[in-house]
Amino acid sequence: MIPPDKSRVKILLRNNTIAEGIVQEWADTVKLRSLDDQSYMIILHPKEDIILIKVFLERPSEEKEEIKPTSELEQKFQQTIEQPSDEPTRHQSLAELRILLSQQERQILANKLRQHHLGETKKVEYGYPRFFKSTSSK
Repeated sequence: MIPPDKSRVKILLRNNTIAEGIVQEWADTVKLRSLDDQSYMIILHPKEDIILIKVFLERPSEEKEEIKPTSELEQKFQQTIEQPSDEPTRHQSLAELRILLSQQERQILANKLRQHHLGETKKVEYGYPRFFKSTSSK
């Protein structure tokens, strides 16, 4: 199975080298663009050299929603920033909105801390390996 173009992959090669990048071309040779867009990697004999391919899927929608600024306060803050700077109430409203935003962030963090719980702690048992014969049975 060939990964689709523009998908992020991690490839394990026969010599235990790991290559990671964005698929640009996958035919007789494989061309990967680096994640930082600074270089390309070309694998000349993919059928012989590639042992394992890991294809990364898109992030879950929950993570995407977390990144987007969707709260009303953030939208009001952006609208206030876009207002002309000569308005007399702009600075005061920016300060008030920034205070409200920081209070909202504190509340979100406090809720996350309250909801977080630790799982069971595992107890480590130390002992001697079983391949030693006991000397007490003599």
